[in-house]
This record gives sequence, structure tokens and C-alpha cells, in this order.
Amino acid sequence: MNGTAIEISLTPTLQFIVHSGAGRELAWPRAEDENNYYVTGMDVDLNEANRIAVRESVKLLAARAGLSTADAYSLTSLAVDFRVGEAVNHVKMVYGAIPKRLIGG
Repeated sequence: MNGTAIEISLTPTLQFIVHSGAGRELAWPRAEDENNYYVTGMDVDLNEANRIAVRESVKLLAARAGLSTADAYSLTSLAVDFRVGEAVNHVKMVYGAIPKRLIGG
């Protein structure tokens, strides 16, 4: 490893909404924006991080859309965009972008 990274300066405008008591059942962070829900998976092994993100996508789709686990997995395979969010450090992170239009969100 050569230890290089690209860093940029940004000035974002963020709004955080705290839902009291929500998220207690979540094992991993989730987020959303206007168009997508986001699920994450983290592990020292990139493949395991991806497996976690896929499982989190299945859980979200099953709960929000009322799908069976098998149907949520099929939809995940077809329509969720998984990307590597962190691969430089020891712990790797994969996130999945789930379009809200899939479940009427």
C-alpha cells in the first residue's frame, strides 16, 4: 500500500432529524435522502462487508415493502446499487442505495 488518498474541501448543508426511540433494532447505520434509502455493512473483509449490506437491504425491503425474504432478496439483486465506500483503512465499508421509487417511498 502506498497510503495516498484524494481529499477535497466541501461545504455541505445537512439536516439531521432524530426520531426518538427509532433504530434500536438496527445493527448497522442507515440513511436516506430524497431519492434513496442507504444501508451499510462493515468488516475487515470486503466480501463480508458486502454480505452484511445485502442482508441489511433485504431487511429494509422486507419491512418497508412487506415483501417475503426471498422476494426482498430478488429485488435487492435486481435494483439495489452496492458500492464500496471505504477500502483503504482496516475496516472496509459497503453501502447499498435503494431507490425509494421501488417501494413508493
